Amino acid sequence: MTNSPAATDLPLDQLTAALRAGAAGHLPSEAAVALLVEHDVWPGRADFRAFVDYTDDPDVTDTPLATVRWNEAVDAHLPGASGETLMLRIAASLAAGTPVALAEVSALGWHSTGLVLRAVAHTSGHRTDIGVAAPETFDPDAPGGWTAEDLHRF
Repeated sequence: MTNSPAATDLPLDQLTAALRAGAAGHLPSEAAVALLVEHDVWPGRADFRAFVDYTDDPDVTDTPLATVRWNEAVDAHLPGASGETLMLRIAASLAAGTPVALAEVSALGWHSTGLVLRAVAHTSGHRTDIGVAAPETFDPDAPGGWTAEDLHRF
């Protein structure tokens, strides 16, 4: 695939569809793309899109395809909040093996943690919902601190 100016100019829904199509069939890549799409930060950013290769050439594919040059995107140290950059590094770790310290996950909020847990489960072939309780629902008097009603599904 070539780095087309179209990758930076595509509407977000078309880019995410092309990213999902480019990742299809490789669980770690599917998980990484889903993590970024659902986190809803990076795919909309022009500086990130500079690291996306896109093609809709009918001689190459029937479906538009996009892939992320994960290591380059991480190595560029794109600006963002610490949680945003961590989500990019986790996605790159899933898709391309870019090292990330799991201890850093402790800095994520409950929603981002749920997205990461689902991505890890998908990478290993478990396509199921993950339940994470929001911290404000913690009840120290309940068994385990939370009840099933407290879980947010991802």
